[in-house]
Order: sequence, then C-alpha cells, then structure tokens
Amino acid sequence: MGDLAARANRKRYIGEPLTRLEDFPLVTGRARFVSDLSFPNQLHARIVRSAHARGRIVRIEPEQALATEGVVAVWTGADLADIPNIPFRATAIDGLGPYTQPALARGYVRYVGEPVAVVIAEDAYLAEDAAELVLVEIEPEEPYLDASLAPVPFAPGLDGEPVIVKKDFGDVETAFAGAHAVVELDLSVGRHSAVPLETRGLIGRFDEARGVLEMHGAAKKPHWNRDRLAEMFSMSPSRVELYENSVGGGFGVRGELYPEDVIVCYAALKLKRPVKWIEDRREHLMAANQSREQRHLIRAAVDREGRIAALDETLYHDQGAYVRTHGARVADMTIGLLLGPYRVPAYRARAHYRLTNKTPAATYRAPGRFEGSFVRERLIEAIAHQLSIDPIEIRRRNLIASGEMPYERGLTAIETEVILDSGDYEGLLDKALEFAGWKALREEASRRRAGGEAVGIGFAMFVEKSGLGPSEMVDLAVGTDGFVTVTTGAASLGQGMETVIAQICAETLGTDYRRIRVLHGDTNRIPYGFGAHASRVTVMTGEATRRASLAVREKALEFAAELLDTDSAALDVIDGVVCSMRGDGPTLTLGEIARNLDPASKLRGDRMPGLSATGWFHSSHMNYPYGVHIAKVRVDRETGRVIVEKYAVTYDVGRAINPALVKAQIVGGLAQGLGGALFEQFVYDGNGQPLSVTLADYLTVTAAEMPPVDVLILEDAPSPLNPLGMKGAGEGGVNAAGAAIASAIDDALERPGLVDRLPVTPQYLLRRIAEAGGCDG
Repeated sequence: MGDLAARANRKRYIGEPLTRLEDFPLVTGRARFVSDLSFPNQLHARIVRSAHARGRIVRIEPEQALATEGVVAVWTGADLADIPNIPFRATAIDGLGPYTQPALARGYVRYVGEPVAVVIAEDAYLAEDAAELVLVEIEPEEPYLDASLAPVPFAPGLDGEPVIVKKDFGDVETAFAGAHAVVELDLSVGRHSAVPLETRGLIGRFDEARGVLEMHGAAKKPHWNRDRLAEMFSMSPSRVELYENSVGGGFGVRGELYPEDVIVCYAALKLKRPVKWIEDRREHLMAANQSREQRHLIRAAVDREGRIAALDETLYHDQGAYVRTHGARVADMTIGLLLGPYRVPAYRARAHYRLTNKTPAATYRAPGRFEGSFVRERLIEAIAHQLSIDPIEIRRRNLIASGEMPYERGLTAIETEVILDSGDYEGLLDKALEFAGWKALREEASRRRAGGEAVGIGFAMFVEKSGLGPSEMVDLAVGTDGFVTVTTGAASLGQGMETVIAQICAETLGTDYRRIRVLHGDTNRIPYGFGAHASRVTVMTGEATRRASLAVREKALEFAAELLDTDSAALDVIDGVVCSMRGDGPTLTLGEIARNLDPASKLRGDRMPGLSATGWFHSSHMNYPYGVHIAKVRVDRETGRVIVEKYAVTYDVGRAINPALVKAQIVGGLAQGLGGALFEQFVYDGNGQPLSVTLADYLTVTAAEMPPVDVLILEDAPSPLNPLGMKGAGEGGVNAAGAAIASAIDDALERPGLVDRLPVTPQYLLRRIAEAGGCDG
C-alpha cells in the first residue's frame, strides 16, 4: 500500500498537455536569431548570382566592385578552386559524387540564382551595392526543364540521369496478365518548398587565439555539417564549432550544407574577421532547396473485388541542377514508402532521378510521402470508380490487418528495411469516420450540391515514418541546486523538443519538468549528435533521455539508501526529493545527493563523482505512425477557387508525450500541406527564369485560408521498438493533405479523377473543368 501511495503522489508528465518551456524568450522578444548576432570588426557578404539557367561563364570582372570604398574582397570560383565540391549525406546509391555543387560556379552555371561570386564589405549595404558592379558575362544555352523528357548531359561524359532507383518484389507480370482490370494514371506534383518566417543566415568567425573556426546559425544537422566543413577545409573537427541560435522555422530546408555556408566560413578563415550573411526573401525563393516536383505513371492490377494484385510505378523526379544535401533520398523514399497502409502482393518501381536547370531539390516536410500519398490515394479512388465500388470499401479490402504486424514490405527506404512495426489501420479508419461525422458530412454535401453549390468531401489514408536511427545520445547531470541539465546533439527547430525531452526526464527521474534545462545546438558541448530531421527527436533523443534518467535515478536511490541507512527498494524520487515510499522518515533532495557526490566530498567514497549519466539509444528500424485526413471543400465554378471549409485529422502516434504539441504539429503541418495542395508552386518560364521570387507570386497559406481543424490523437498502436511506444508527429499533418483535397474537389464537381496534379490552382482547375466538358451546377 505504501508503494502504491508513494507512486500515486508522483506527478505525471508523459501524456500531459504541458506548456512549452522554450516559449518565454520567443514571446517576450528576448530570443536571439542569427540576424540579431554581431561580432566586433564584422564584415558582410553578398552573393552574386547567375541570371541564366544554363550557360558557359565567359568572364567575371570584379575590378569595379573592388575599387569601391569599404569593399574588402571579391572572389569567384577560381579563388575557391582548392575547396572541394559540397558533399551530401552518404547513401547506398553510387555514382552521384560528380554531380555535386561547387561553392562558387566554375566555368558553367546550371540554374538562375547559382552563386558565381561573393563580395565582402564593411557593411551589408556596401556589399549589396558593390555586388551590382560585378560584371558577369555568360553565354546562355537552352535549359533542360522537364524531367519527364529525355535527359541532356550534365557535363561532358556525365549523363543528366545519374541513377534510376529500382525497387521490386513479387511477380508483377503474372499479376497484370491475370488481372480483372488494369487502372492507369498519369499524375504530377508541382515544385514547392518551405518558406519559413526567418530566412537563412550565417556568421563565420575564426578565433585566432584558439585556432577554431566558428559557424553561428547552424540548425538541423550541426555535427554532420561540422565534420564536413572540417573535411573541406582540411581541419580537425575539434577545431570547428557550430552554434545554433533561435530558429524561425526549419521544415527540411534550413540547416543543410549550402554554398553560402562554405563561402562564409572560407571568408572568415581567409580574412581572419567575422563574416555575416543574411539571405533576403528573393534569394530564398530562388536559391534555397526546393522540393516535390515529380511525375508518376502508375498502374494497378486488381481483381473483380477491387483487391490489388500488383502495382507498377514509373517516377520522374526533378532534382534540379545539382546533387546536394540528400542525394537521391527523396526519390528513393517516394517509391520505398508509396504503398502506405495497403497490402500489395507484387510491386515494381523505377525512379528516374534527373537533373534539370532549376534550383536544386531536397527534402521538405514529409518528403516523398506527400507526393506518394497523393498518387496512391488517387489510384485507390480510380480503382473504386472503375469497378463501381465505394472508395471506403475499396480501402477496407486492401488494408493490412493488425494481426499481420509487424509487416515486412520487402522494400527499403533511406537504407532501412520497411517493416511496419504496429498499426490497426481499419480500426483507425472507423474512428476517423465517426470523429469527422462522415455520414452527416456526406449528406450535407449532397444537399448543398442539390441546391447548386459545388461542395465535396475528400478522404485519404496514409502511413508516415519516424524515429530514424541509427543512434542518439544525451548527457544528463543533476546540479547541486537540484536542477537537471540534459545535453543533446539534437537540434531545436521550433517543434517543442526542449519541452518533450524535459517531460520524459521529469517523469522518469522524478522531478519537475520546469527544473530541467535542455541544452542543444552546440557541437562543443557533446561529441555526437544526429540532429533533428525525419521526425526522429522524440523517439531517438527521448529514449536516450529516458535511459540516462533511469541511470541517474538508480544512482541517486542507491547512494541515498546508504546515507539514510535503508534499502533502496523502499525509496522513491518525488518532486526532486528522495523519500520513503511509506511517506515517513528522513529525506534527501537530488541537489543534496549531488553535493555529496562532489569530487571533494568524503561521503562519496569510491564512487565516480557527480550525479550524472550518459544515455545511448540505438535503433536499426524506423517506426510508422499512420492516419486519415478528411476535408470538406467548396468550389467556385466561375473562378476555380477552392475554399476549404472544414478539416479533420485522425492520427495514431503510438504514445503522445505532449498531446497539445502533437496537435500543434498536425495543424501546422496541415497549413503547409494545404499550401502544396492549392497555392504554392515555383514556376519557371521557357528560359528557366524563376517567376515565383516574391511572396506576391509564391502564394502561401494565411490565417484567412486555414479552415477549422479537428484533430483526434490515438494511442492504439504503440511502437514495439522503444519502451514508451513513441512514434513521431512532425509530418502527419502534411502527408495526406494533397490527396484529401484532390478527393474533395472531385466529389464537389462530381467528376471522379478530375484532379491529376497539384497544386490545384484556379487556372488549372478551370482548364480541367473545360477539358471534362464543364461541371454544371
């Protein structure tokens, strides 16, 4: 009874919607972004960029800029010739190295916005003015802009298609030969990407006293970037330090190793003065990583009941001008995770990874899954239409059953076997329909269509991936004041990481989460770090934190038992105090125990000093959260405008550490998903000139376009891959948004299969309506 009473007094933190710890400096204006940071004797960089999509550099004349008062240096590719091309994260796909990007173009340009020179000046205004004086003469060539056409050479001896990614299992040919029906679609996703509130920015600084290169403004993958910069500059990693500041949004685009990172660090090393570069919005929209642009030719072999016998997929992936940051991972993930929650006995996929004369592409929130869910769910609904079976019923017939988990796909994605760890897909489908009020929504839409409105309800299922390994570590230490410090190599991008880690530590250790400080974003504090990407932090860093917290808790109880002359099994840690489970007798605070473990303490005995521990977590497999999106839309037939009236997301996260943060991630992700579904698109003209380089041309979702959003968080299928059952939540709101919106528009206009590409802009929708012979209300 005493044990139960003591544990009943312990406050629960895991599963509670607690207030975020990291918000106070942000909402009070005390946060420090990289643009707020300056150093004495600081210089400023301005990048001179190519105005042509493809061409040979004839000459670059920096003399006029160099003659300008306050200009310190102007460099071109020739000045950085000894610096290697920028590496990307290693993958199992060979042959991509020759396609990487130099920090400054050498002899040739391949997209508008490519850095061709850099001006370093005493202030940012001088640098920008002087950059206009750098004469760049380029002999333009015809750009290659459509990845679905035959590729053109990247360079002499290098084909414009570095690789075709292939994935297969089962007997596809036999399945198609014996199929009751074959359903074929030609689908496309437009080019778009993250547009965070804060553009990119960096400060390079060489500390001569220590012989250390510092880079401020790091994010996402600080340790990986540190090691690559060290390699590029032939320095020891111990002499390169990266520092994270407050971040105004990441979403996949921030924190990668870009040309500007290399240029700024090179300038700091060369000039021995701090060098600052802050990207403007136009630069961001033409030079930061873009994403999503794909064309899919997909066909399904099905039996008369609508059960899938085989899928055959051909993907044309538009990588842009260079291989950078992620290699071919997005193309690989697209076809590796395309099958979602459905049972597919045979599968053949070919991803043509092609280089075009556009800004290079990489990951954006739910990379490959936003695209894949759109394609897969369009196909499911096409099967339903062709066989005259309800689309929900078609899904039921093809869903993997909960009893089949864990389910081996026979595929890989990101060099990891795809093994669906847990899930009750049909159970979630039923709960999603009930939560959204599916029957009432359908009846309302039908009634309003009868009254002349174009109102429709869309549905999409999806499977996400999260918890990417291979490893994560944290250092955890209790101070003599009882406050706890958790040091991690993960990064904070606004996702609430500090709060979630503090909650796991607080409940496991037995203290208040507000007494826990989570340190991150400083490669000098911790030797290893794997960053924040792929919805991995809660799973990987969270479990490493739990393990370190357990070790510290055991150490505290064991030492306290000796000091209190009792059995450690009779003690508990409640609110930072070690006490008897019976609720009587003497107590010790965690701070007092830490003081007695000080190196100078005589009570420490032979124990290692400090109330601290290191926690490691290793995982060879990802885990797979899943969910449903349901959308209600109204279409204005005259203008082609789509108004999203209501939205519902049901999502099984395995174990929600902080349900409020999970819901916030879902809603925030949905805003970006709706952007990709309806508004956002990087458009290029026939010469490869980007036409979406201001926020007047590149439209993002605002509060005016966001619908009311209902979110149901489920914990029906905890992951067996970690003791808390956690799965990630960062990308579920994006994943199926395009698929659900497309489904809803089809329903509103009563034209199954009408939407065959994203985004569904008014111009596109009016054209499709006209091609379909009109949609009269």
